[in-house]
Amino acid sequence: MKLINSAKKANVAIYPVDARGMTASAHGGDAITASGSGKGLFTSGAQSGSGGGRGGAANDSAQETLATMAADTGGKLFAEDNDLAVGMKQARDDIGSYSILGYCSTNKKMDGKYRAVNVKLTRADVASAKLDYKHGYFAEKEFGKFTAADKEDQL
Repeated sequence: MKLINSAKKANVAIYPVDARGMTASAHGGDAITASGSGKGLFTSGAQSGSGGGRGGAANDSAQETLATMAADTGGKLFAEDNDLAVGMKQARDDIGSYSILGYCSTNKKMDGKYRAVNVKLTRADVASAKLDYKHGYFAEKEFGKFTAADKEDQL
């Protein structure tokens, strides 16, 4: 969480690239997991989460972390393509053309709290436009109210 908050405060969007590409495991599991037996191996009786797909639960968990980092900072996850250049090009293109919308808060409290922001398009002719924006920001905080951790972060 500290990484995400630091990135948000610095206006940094994270674009992780999982360059492992598509992975697959044996239907009944790998060498670490005992495989099923009988016809249940090939029907709905098989163990859930074992084998098949993109490499099982471990791979899904790793990608979930990367996807969360990207979504929380305004970035985007590029996965399931083992060509690193593809992810780099897509990240470049994702920020290559944009419009900037300014926002000035009327909330003047300097409490350091996170403030959510929501942007919506209401006109039908632009409703299908792609919106990528930061979903909030951290307000400024008075130095006198800094905790020891806040002061350490400032260093």
